[in-house]
Amino acid sequence: MRNAPCLLCCLAACMVAAPVASPGDFNRLFDAYGSVDFTLFPPHNEPDLNLRGYTPSWGIIHDYDWFGDAFPRYGLEVHLTLEPRQYRKVFLLFNPYIPMGQTIPQVCYGWSFKPIGVRLLLGLGYHVTNHFDIILQHHNWEFFGKYQNVMWMEGSYGQWSGITARYRFDTRER
Repeated sequence: MRNAPCLLCCLAACMVAAPVASPGDFNRLFDAYGSVDFTLFPPHNEPDLNLRGYTPSWGIIHDYDWFGDAFPRYGLEVHLTLEPRQYRKVFLLFNPYIPMGQTIPQVCYGWSFKPIGVRLLLGLGYHVTNHFDIILQHHNWEFFGKYQNVMWMEGSYGQWSGITARYRFDTRER
């Protein structure tokens, strides 16, 4: 299965983010913090993922054959940050998002949990000051089922990389 690595990465992130270690545990290599969000999008309020389907025909690469029905009912998102204990200024980001459901506005308001895809946002960052970070980020979408051959409005499968400057409102000491 082509999507198995993405699903395993998401599952691993959830398992790493879940356990809480005691403050006196100095044998860990990383400090981990983050959250897991589950979102319900009520009927008539579903986000549009801007997916457009195509089928190659007659030598035309992008022959659109459906407008798009990727409107999720649910969303599962993991925010995970790992900081090496010996290098407190460096951190890793892992932020997968899984939209789920099969809803078509004004046609079908279903409650299915079928995943549409997974968005992976990976990053390597540096805490410049107590409130300012520089992050190298990479963003990628992986779609499942009938959504594997789609035109994504963010370009080729929503892939992008960038350098992010972040100002944090944070009371933790560095």
